[in-house]
Amino acid sequence: MTRGLGALLLILLGVLGAAGCSTGPDLCERTEVKRVAAPEGDRAAVVFVKNCGATTGYSTHVSVVAPDQAVGDDNEIFSADGDDGVVPLGPDNALALRVTWSAADRLMIEYPAGTRIFTQQPDRGPIKIDYRES
Repeated sequence: MTRGLGALLLILLGVLGAAGCSTGPDLCERTEVKRVAAPEGDRAAVVFVKNCGATTGYSTHVSVVAPDQAVGDDNEIFSADGDDGVVPLGPDNALALRVTWSAADRLMIEYPAGTRIFTQQPDRGPIKIDYRES
């Protein structure tokens, strides 16, 4: 009887653990800070802040999207934060990024010194992305 109860308990813990790690709905809030249209207007670089709740800090992200497309993890090219106060955030809780298009297929993202970078993609399809610490 004890062996059967132990096996049942292991199964129950496994099911509960899997449920806790499932890919359910995204509970992070995204707030758009600015949208910078490409020269030809066929896409935009969007700077946004992501807040995933009380146990995480604010992070600043950049996505390249079609003009009417929403930002999301699948189109993100840059993500970073202020490294727990090393770099101050603005009133919108975002890092002070400078995002500029030098051509229809060339994007520059400038970020403050001390920024803690998580994602820094070199390109997004035909778009080449340059980064510079300022």
